[in-house]
Amino acid sequence: MPQPHSTTTRTYFKGTDEPLTQAEMEAVDQKMSGKIDKTFSMDNPPSWMLRALDPSTPTTEAYESVLTMSSPLNSGEMGGQWIVFPSIRLVGGQLMQADNEDEARQWAMEKKDFMVFDTKGEAELFSHRFSDMIGQSRNDHAKKVRLMSDPEFRKYKENGGG
Repeated sequence: MPQPHSTTTRTYFKGTDEPLTQAEMEAVDQKMSGKIDKTFSMDNPPSWMLRALDPSTPTTEAYESVLTMSSPLNSGEMGGQWIVFPSIRLVGGQLMQADNEDEARQWAMEKKDFMVFDTKGEAELFSHRFSDMIGQSRNDHAKKVRLMSDPEFRKYKENGGG
């Protein structure tokens, strides 16, 4: 399990006991803001990312939408680039979960829809931040649905409010 690394403003995760470097944190910040253009970016996300962020799309019984994983881009090369990919995919209208990391990675390689990062720490940080984004997106939608179903709010809207 990744160990948290606390800073004054955020908690970062990394697969080792080493804290993320400032360069790793900045690289993920740039990736999240769409300023880096590698295989995909936040400006050009793969379809599985769009699906995960869309609250109207299905989830598993455990409310999971993608379950991201990370591994070295080139198998066995621990010092090179890392990729992030989903282990849950929507296939023919049904969610399918890979049996293991190797199968999920193979699907990502075949579809060429993985995110590329320079280090393991960047890949894991992105994965955690993306998970937070999914949760926020789906929570915001649930709040909106509850608000829209509130009779007082509907009456307010019918009377020309907001």
